[in-house]
Amino acid sequence: MPPTSQIRAPWAASAVFCVIAGCYDGAFLELACDRQGTCPASSSSSSSSTSDETATSDPSTTGEPAPGLHAFRITQLTLVDPHFYFSVAGTCTDVTNFLLPSLADEISKGELNLVLLFDQLDPSAPAVRLHFVDSACVIGTGKTTCSFKPGGAFTPVDAQNAADAPYDAVWPGTTNPLYTPPNKPDPVHFSTQRADFVLPMLGTSLPALYLRSWVIAARYATSPPIENLVQGVLTGYLSASEAAAINSEIAGIPFNLWETIAGSETCCMPASIVDDTDPDPDPNVLTRGVWFYLNFTATRVEWID
Repeated sequence: MPPTSQIRAPWAASAVFCVIAGCYDGAFLELACDRQGTCPASSSSSSSSTSDETATSDPSTTGEPAPGLHAFRITQLTLVDPHFYFSVAGTCTDVTNFLLPSLADEISKGELNLVLLFDQLDPSAPAVRLHFVDSACVIGTGKTTCSFKPGGAFTPVDAQNAADAPYDAVWPGTTNPLYTPPNKPDPVHFSTQRADFVLPMLGTSLPALYLRSWVIAARYATSPPIENLVQGVLTGYLSASEAAAINSEIAGIPFNLWETIAGSETCCMPASIVDDTDPDPDPNVLTRGVWFYLNFTATRVEWID
């Protein structure tokens, strides 16, 4: 269910466009199709030559990942902070595990497919270019294949590799010690530059989130060939106005996202016990919002587009 508010800051407007229309990096796509043999044939190419090239380079026929592209699909995703509170039988109850009951199921069935797509995968390089892609995937017993989803978000981001110390993505003072802490990827890891971002819809209850100062980081699991990204963390700031515009339901009961975090007339945990609201990352903004922290693991998949 989309947020009810349709008026956003300029960064959010462009981010909304990315989700609806898809943001595509032309040079990246040209490189992708060239390396995988999926570029349209030129007018001088014969039909027999085109057919032979396609048969040779099509990953589905070779059983090998597409050359030059490295795709990692998020296979485990857990919201660790904030938690959501709802009045259950008159008692203010932590319902975080019930708010997204189908998240793991949707991932396992291939209904939720968030992919990190690298052009070059070299942990020894100082920097890396990757794309966060809301993809279409087919989950198989032997392999999983993914490709671009029409209208899916396609967000290019720059990242840095580091081998000297763990990466801490936590904005100071914005996590609750009562909860599982966000991951801190050990070396060698990558971390993106902070930017504004639209996190695609998660599960059936939580629509797209318009996050500020978003960052994603993870550790390369092994030396090349790298098959997994582990200790992953995804974080970003959601303003109170954005959260208040999100209305959905759980088990047929309507809820407002901001009220489940900041409290409502029927469910308000004392601040001395739980206060999941956070100051705005811009010190000039006095209203509070909330930092979202999600831990993840991603596994290499075959990219066929």
